[in-house]
Amino acid sequence: MLGVSLNLVVGYTGLLSLTHAAFYGIGSYTTAILLTQSGVDFFPSVVLGIILTLIASFLIGLVLSKFRDDYYALGSFGFNAIAFAVFLNWQNLTRGPLGIPGISKPELFGIDFSNNFNFLMLVLAFIVFFFGRDHLHLPLAELQTLTFLLLVFTGQGNIYLVRERKHLWNSRPGNWLIISSVLDIIIVSILSIQGILMAAVSPLLVFGLNG
Repeated sequence: MLGVSLNLVVGYTGLLSLTHAAFYGIGSYTTAILLTQSGVDFFPSVVLGIILTLIASFLIGLVLSKFRDDYYALGSFGFNAIAFAVFLNWQNLTRGPLGIPGISKPELFGIDFSNNFNFLMLVLAFIVFFFGRDHLHLPLAELQTLTFLLLVFTGQGNIYLVRERKHLWNSRPGNWLIISSVLDIIIVSILSIQGILMAAVSPLLVFGLNG
């Protein structure tokens, strides 16, 4: 995401901006402080962090728009240095070099992502979504199908983790559990390939997620 934003500024406009670390810090510290000190949930904290970063970037952009060429780069570097000094030295708020501990992981639709496996599945769902959008150029409906398939397939793995208390193959699962898992994967795969109750996707994509 940082690379894409840098490409938008430097690659498309030709402006050498050195403020990315500062804006990244503003959003990160805002989210972390709201989570640990204000009791705000994860996703509202992220949204508020984005909003505050947008406001700061707009105000700084108004100032930097008065500069050109090398002076623009120097001005953006100056703001970056100021932001770094604030993050490092305002220890009552940011804890400086000690960092902010106790940042909770997100909870979405009743699923607690404090479990590392669940959190990994959330990250993989976002990776599949953005990879399909940016590299495969899939429409939104097919992206939703792929994300749904990923959650179904990984949910089956989560069942085996739960039954074995996070030890995947500590003992052999029962025949009915294996059969139900296989049938679940087969049925959902057929529905997605045929476009029943969801947008149809390529069989290669379905088999790729299964792999």
